[in-house]
Amino acid sequence: MVAVSVTDGLAYGLRTVAVFGVLLVVAAVLTAVGVNMATTARTYGIYGASTDWGRFLLGGALSLAGGLTLYAGSMGLLYKVVADGVRRGNSRAV
Repeated sequence: MVAVSVTDGLAYGLRTVAVFGVLLVVAAVLTAVGVNMATTARTYGIYGASTDWGRFLLGGALSLAGGLTLYAGSMGLLYKVVADGVRRGNSRAV
């Protein structure tokens, strides 16, 4: 049973890894920027400590966006792999 040649399988796998790598970089950048903003929102000065709530909430939102980007992108990529496999199997069965 040879539905996919070795070169086609490797090319598809490398494209999938490249897409996941780009997705991972985007999610990591969003998360890192968000965590940095949230952790540096507390400032210390002569009159005591204060928190910049806008910066803290924006950092939390960016961190959440990074996590959701990774999750949604991973689920979308998994869906694409399954759909491509089904399409390939259906085209070979006819």
